[in-house]
Amino acid sequence: AYNMAKLLCDKYYMASPDLEIEEVNASNSQQPISIVYVPSHLYHMLFELFKNAMRATVESHENSPRLPAIKVMVALGQEDLSIKMSDRGMGVPLRKIERLFSYMYSTAPTPQLGTGGAPL
Repeated sequence: AYNMAKLLCDKYYMASPDLEIEEVNASNSQQPISIVYVPSHLYHMLFELFKNAMRATVESHENSPRLPAIKVMVALGQEDLSIKMSDRGMGVPLRKIERLFSYMYSTAPTPQLGTGGAPL
């Protein structure tokens, strides 16, 4: 999912942030994390999160010589798995928080017809 979002970001902005992954396995720190989940569902969720994080990072640091990395922590506890993604974007204004989990809501600009595609 990161690689596909990176391709889109590079195409649209000519730059993209790197990825830093930290893996924490509470059951056995020597074992890599392994889970059973529907791959297409996980891919879709992560792809959308990576696109959002990349757009926020690039737009917030357009005048910086280097983009800060997107950091992902995957933590496996005794009963659950958590994935935390953090970027160095500017955040979401409080007035928009209520709409964040509406499926069709986006903070991205509306694409112009005939420009060859939607922004990231």
